[in-house]
Amino acid sequence: MKSNSGIKPEKCIAGIVIAAFITIVPIFTLIRMAMQGIPISQYNMNIVGKFKLIGFNTKFTELVSGGEYMESPSVLLGKDGWLFYKVDTDGTPLYDYMGINRFSEDEMDGICEGIGELQAKLAKTGIRSAILTIPNKEQVYAGYMPETIEKISDISRLDQLSQYVKADGRLKGYTDASGVLKAEADKLPLYYKTDTHWTGVGAYIALREVMNALYDDKEAYAAISGTVTDDGVVMDDGVRFIRTPGFEGDLARISSTSDRYTDVSYPVDPDSVPASDKKDETLLIIGDSFGDSMQHIAGQYYREVVFIQLNDYEDGDIYTYSPDTVIIECVERYLPRLAGY
Repeated sequence: MKSNSGIKPEKCIAGIVIAAFITIVPIFTLIRMAMQGIPISQYNMNIVGKFKLIGFNTKFTELVSGGEYMESPSVLLGKDGWLFYKVDTDGTPLYDYMGINRFSEDEMDGICEGIGELQAKLAKTGIRSAILTIPNKEQVYAGYMPETIEKISDISRLDQLSQYVKADGRLKGYTDASGVLKAEADKLPLYYKTDTHWTGVGAYIALREVMNALYDDKEAYAAISGTVTDDGVVMDDGVRFIRTPGFEGDLARISSTSDRYTDVSYPVDPDSVPASDKKDETLLIIGDSFGDSMQHIAGQYYREVVFIQLNDYEDGDIYTYSPDTVIIECVERYLPRLAGY
């Protein structure tokens, strides 16, 4: 039997259910927040069933788009199940990729001046230092980005900075890992498919690059490649990384898609690192989450490794930790932090 309006009864029922759901969720959320004394400013973080809603939304949009798109405020679905970061509140990685973000010459001069002063202070106390900049995942694995995201320039803000710093000459031991990582991206798993960060393999290759700058030893730290095996990755120098399934990436987690986008981690096999390569030094890494993850690889090569967030670093930390070596690290999407140092 048809209704006089021509609207099918099942659609009316679905509409009523959705309307009721939209009404009930805020009410339950506010009641729970009031009972727990949570301020209204934290409403978005406490929505009842928030992650189930996100998961439903992403799964539904994937279904209707034939797997080419999913609705998520933070995550972009790329090709072959690759997930990319698309926020504008934690850096702006898509703008970096598209070539929209730009440094002014004054900003780059400020970076050289500020970081240069830090290096000068370190040098006065006999501490060697180097700067490591790291490309966003979107730059290294651009082939997996969706066709809908178009570049307006092939010169990124990191490219700008790298060219300026090298020509300026004030920063010592500057290393841009873009070249070596892009060169190995087709051969090795350098970044996670479902996470914003690099794998142990990517961190290892970048660490070798910056150690070359620190110790000026191109023979010991020459760029190397590796081979992917059933068990993991074996580098040309014999260092092994163990293939470990079941890794839950941050992008899969925040988009509630961990049930269908799984990943593999590659922790280093400590027994494969020659004892003769280990330095009797304390290394201090000042940086972001990429530096935090790199310390696990660096721990195989240094007696002690300490990590401090760039924004938390104070001059007194040098006396607290007494490092022999310092790496100042920054991933592409956080480059403005260097300008404000």
